[in-house]
Amino acid sequence: MTSTHLLVLLTVHRYRQVCYPLRRQITTQNVTYFIAACFAIGFASGIPQIAVLQPLGETEFGNGVTGYTCTVAWKDSPPGWKNYNIFLSSLFLFYTILLFVLYAFIGRTLLRLKRRRRTDNYMENATNNRSSGLSMKITQIAFTVSIVFAISYVPLFLNEVAIKDVDETKLSWTKFAFLKIVQRSYLINHVANAFIYYRFDNHFRSRLNSCFITSAQCMKTDNNNEQTNNVTEPQRRVDLCF
Repeated sequence: MTSTHLLVLLTVHRYRQVCYPLRRQITTQNVTYFIAACFAIGFASGIPQIAVLQPLGETEFGNGVTGYTCTVAWKDSPPGWKNYNIFLSSLFLFYTILLFVLYAFIGRTLLRLKRRRRTDNYMENATNNRSSGLSMKITQIAFTVSIVFAISYVPLFLNEVAIKDVDETKLSWTKFAFLKIVQRSYLINHVANAFIYYRFDNHFRSRLNSCFITSAQCMKTDNNNEQTNNVTEPQRRVDLCF
């Protein structure tokens, strides 16, 4: 929940910067309060999950073997847990719609500015070009993160509708495993950001590549040192015998 509110905060910040650049903006002085508010709202939204233990789903594997999983589905859940999941799903749906609406306004504003510059034959200097490119890149990153956020939760919602009348105990191993993977498709949202930044941010990509290259060189050096030690140690033992 906290990451979701931070994503909405980032989108609102981009919206105000692009669509209302002359109005009051989120600055480095007051952004701390907004981030703290996101953490507070996220913690408050997660209190029911902390206070009430998440129900465990039972699966009979036969031969007296029973498996337990942390269920994320609404089916066969206690009423309180089901209501909490409905609340979270409604909140995610609202935020998804809000993100798409805000980015629709951002895209329309950027398109208008681009057409206006072409019509007026406006030539920007190098500094303005660099600033405009950076602003566009930040918008692309935020938009891609929002798209991944929305798409990662779609399979979970579709799964809830599809399995209403399905008996999980009668599913094959393959179908049962696929069902559990689909139910947790939202985990994509938690690991995709690094790949998104790697794709769009040249500085982040170069620094990460440098880390990988440095790690590979260190491992190669360690292996060479280990091989050298393995070769010299038997020779020393032979010298001692003579």
